[in-house]
Amino acid sequence: MLTAASRWLMYSTFFRWPCLPHRTWCTKTIRTQPVTQNRQASPVMNNDSAFHFHSPPASRRRYAVWAPEAEEIELVIVTEPAGELAQRTDGLATADTWPVTARYRLTTDDQAGGWWWLNEKHRGEIPNGAGYGYVLDGSGPFPDPRSRYQPDGVHGPSRPVPPLPCASSQTAPSHPARSNELAEMVIYELHPGTFSPTGDFAGIIERLDYLVELGVTHVELMPVAGFPGRFGWSYDGVNWFAIQASYGGPAEYARLVQAAHARGLGIIQDVVYNHWGPEGHYLNQFGPYQRADETRWGAGPNLDGPDSDEVRTYILDQARMLLLDYEVDGFRLDAVHALSDTQAVHILQQLRALTDEIGAQTGVNRVLIAESDLNDPRMIDGLETNGLGPHGQWSDDFHHAVHVAATGETQGYYADFADPNALPKAIDQGFFHDGTYSSFRGRHHGRALNHHRHRPSQLIVSIQNHDQVGNRAAGDRPTASIELSRAMGQAALMLLAPGTPMLFMGEEFATRTPFPFFVDFAEPELITGVSTGRRLEFAATGWDPDTVHEPTATATRDLAVLDWDEPNRVGHRQALAFYRRLIQLRRQLPALLRTGESESPEALDSFDSVHTTVDPETGLIHLIRTVPTAPSPAVPRLHLLLAWGPDPVEARILRREQRPQDVHLLTGFDPVHEVVTNDLEALVVPRRALIRPGAVMVLGVGTRSL
Repeated sequence: MLTAASRWLMYSTFFRWPCLPHRTWCTKTIRTQPVTQNRQASPVMNNDSAFHFHSPPASRRRYAVWAPEAEEIELVIVTEPAGELAQRTDGLATADTWPVTARYRLTTDDQAGGWWWLNEKHRGEIPNGAGYGYVLDGSGPFPDPRSRYQPDGVHGPSRPVPPLPCASSQTAPSHPARSNELAEMVIYELHPGTFSPTGDFAGIIERLDYLVELGVTHVELMPVAGFPGRFGWSYDGVNWFAIQASYGGPAEYARLVQAAHARGLGIIQDVVYNHWGPEGHYLNQFGPYQRADETRWGAGPNLDGPDSDEVRTYILDQARMLLLDYEVDGFRLDAVHALSDTQAVHILQQLRALTDEIGAQTGVNRVLIAESDLNDPRMIDGLETNGLGPHGQWSDDFHHAVHVAATGETQGYYADFADPNALPKAIDQGFFHDGTYSSFRGRHHGRALNHHRHRPSQLIVSIQNHDQVGNRAAGDRPTASIELSRAMGQAALMLLAPGTPMLFMGEEFATRTPFPFFVDFAEPELITGVSTGRRLEFAATGWDPDTVHEPTATATRDLAVLDWDEPNRVGHRQALAFYRRLIQLRRQLPALLRTGESESPEALDSFDSVHTTVDPETGLIHLIRTVPTAPSPAVPRLHLLLAWGPDPVEARILRREQRPQDVHLLTGFDPVHEVVTNDLEALVVPRRALIRPGAVMVLGVGTRSL
């Protein structure tokens, strides 16, 4: 998400198929794994009908649309081949450019709950694959609010979904079954339009084997719902049920999910339920989909006003579509703090109930990850304690604390994290702001986590993500301004701390490729608004507005495309090797630190498993991981040492009962030669290790050999 000011300036349960004429789906075999106890369908969900809304039977007809205030609705048909209208109009189709070839009046009745549908006798008259839309009381035509395919863009006619690819021997599982438990995840966030040179789902498929070799477990896709133009960050989507055509549309999306699952990779889909974008948003032509007052980013959903039951069902049906028809493994829920919902059952609770229900039905756990800036523990509490339900949330505090420690930047919201205690507190306690005063907000913020109930894995930690890179004036990566060894130290903190790590595409090879904000709006006032708004916002927070890339320029989007020659170059190659080693170590931690206990990741999924110190005088950062339930005082420990000061420093690593020969260098990064090494000089003098400036050292004390 963009920051609130930028968006404001920029823009001044039952599943049904009403929009799927001629639905053609493969019968797909769902690869399953046992549902773990903590993911079983919630008893709250099973016993409380408020978690489910059911629309009238009329909504399940083909060519059906909800428009409770309409007096007359026409279904219009377009027989021109898909995509030709977009070519003729440069993607700017309008109502008067649709080549309508047939019209049919829809019908309704008093029991239909505002739904209209096509009389069955006319269904056979409509050619397979024809485009369609609706004219309401003489206005339109408009695309179907539940359109599954928009090959002519957000202003063009809707289309039935083309046949999806079937699972075949080529997509049969060839790797261990994926686990959707947060404690076992290493997530990789990517933008489908810039991850590969082709900018589509096919380009991602070509590099899935690379991601497997890297060691990540899940791919988090930035939003794929239909958005205006040829390119964009895609948080301004308006066709929530449609898969973006420029990425490859529904068929290629299904093929990507299948290809990922065949390699043991999960797919987490980023979804935006807090607002619709400003261009191509026609839903309020049909009914009260949006709130009377807009959000800071655009029109927000009507979740608690009159007729909000249908709007909530609209959201739940979109989630169910992705979970069942495309078989995604879960969602990243964008900026949930912007969801205005005063109902007794929150929409997030309904989404959790839905994912639990589908997990129980299919045998495949599904995960919900929230983006929230509230630092409110209720966000990640389960339904049984009346929490909001997401399994985890992004941790801004971790990112900000590590960023400030590594770069020294303290402008804007980084000011709060200049406190030397910010880094150890964010790692060891989860929230830095847990009721503390925030100078950036001008008030106290947050509440402490309950370490008996909450787990570190519920916090998704990152040192880069689309927000934190893209919300910089130039969209520059940390490696553009800090030494490679310091960037590798950031990576070690992320991958060896107990939170669930998430990489942002290219960071693993220390890419210099920026990720500035880009969007392809067509309406002149929007183009002016986004360009002016971003410059004003960055100037107000101390950035040089001249460094802001023109967000609507094709060249800005092109800047963000990863350079896949970089991993073969000096420095970048070494960074990639270090990331691979760190991810390998993370997976080995339960075995390395085993003391007769279970080797499952849950043994380390505790805030008691980590202790972090920062010495502001020497610049030494010392993180220790151990199994908290081990009975012996001589338990195996992992030590991460970062020397971010100007001089060599000593770190105490041995206890009285341990000997220097018990110390093993598991990996390190040499700041002089910028290489990954297991031979980095580590002098263990009585119970201490010496570490040179800039070095990254990962030591095992009393650890098992693997």
